[in-house]
Amino acid sequence: MTLKAGAKTRMAQTGSRAAGALLLGSCFLGDGGFHVTRAPDLSQGAHSASVFGVFKGGKMSPEFWEVIGPELKAASEKGKCEAGVGDHLQDQDPALFKSVDQDTKENGITPELLTRIAPHAAGDVILSISVYGQPPSERAVTATQTPVQPSGGRGGRGRGGFGGTTSAREQAESFEIALSLFSVKKHEEVAKLQLRYGGPSEDEAVKKFGERYRAEFPGLLCAGWNFAPAP
Repeated sequence: MTLKAGAKTRMAQTGSRAAGALLLGSCFLGDGGFHVTRAPDLSQGAHSASVFGVFKGGKMSPEFWEVIGPELKAASEKGKCEAGVGDHLQDQDPALFKSVDQDTKENGITPELLTRIAPHAAGDVILSISVYGQPPSERAVTATQTPVQPSGGRGGRGRGGFGGTTSAREQAESFEIALSLFSVKKHEEVAKLQLRYGGPSEDEAVKKFGERYRAEFPGLLCAGWNFAPAP
């Protein structure tokens, strides 16, 4: 499937290890740039999303979802949207939670993993977020730590499982948030929103990302998950 790149950006499509999955390459014009890709047949109307969660620091991060989740809530929504990979899944199906948690630690959020968990999604798309790097205000604290494992993991996909590659220099000098919408029916990525931010504040980056997200996907509502209790 061919995706259209947003204005002032260009996109290079790469091969995929999984049939039907889409890998999107990205080119940003300077720090603070957004990059948007969307399948031509993805309608602008209302969609429902089951939130998978946030991959940050080499693992799933419920803490960062608590930060960014409220920024992604549509104006018409009430209450809180829960991430699928969290306490609820751990309570309902501990074996599935353990499997998903281990998979993300080894490989990040991949099309294969989302395909496997798709039958439990109540929405028509699965929303996942991958976060890389740190703003300058936080970078010095962890400058000597081991770099974050790319979400592509052992498969060599590059960052984000679905996303394009980024040089080591760009990784070190920017803070990046990448949101993916994965079709439950088609088992492939149908939209992606990425922000590369070079400013000093994570809070500011999250706010900017939320504003752009609501502009790009105004009709996207939280649908939750259908996790049956383990026998």
